[in-house]
Amino acid sequence: MSKNNVPAGGTGGPITVPALADLPEKLRVHALAKLIGRTSREVLATLSDLGVEVRSAQSSVTRPVAERVVSTLLPDSGAEGETAIADEAVDAPGEPLGEPAAAEAPEAPE
Repeated sequence: MSKNNVPAGGTGGPITVPALADLPEKLRVHALAKLIGRTSREVLATLSDLGVEVRSAQSSVTRPVAERVVSTLLPDSGAEGETAIADEAVDAPGEPLGEPAAAEAPEAPE
């Protein structure tokens, strides 16, 4: 047993994204996902939306593609936007995000 009082692993604090210039020329999708604190599925979906064909999380992407993914998933390179979205979901759990509330139902023709 260790005499350290520090827990093993991450503490769950804010995620810092490394400078985009520090990214390697090629990196795997799962490594990119880990760097930006997202799941591989989210990164794969974003790559698909950007028109980049990848087969799995073990596929490699180039630095320019990785930069586009980071700018798409983290437009402000911070978690403030994610927190705001999560807060909206808590405020209105019955309504889908980004869609206006349903208007009155149209009257049935007689």
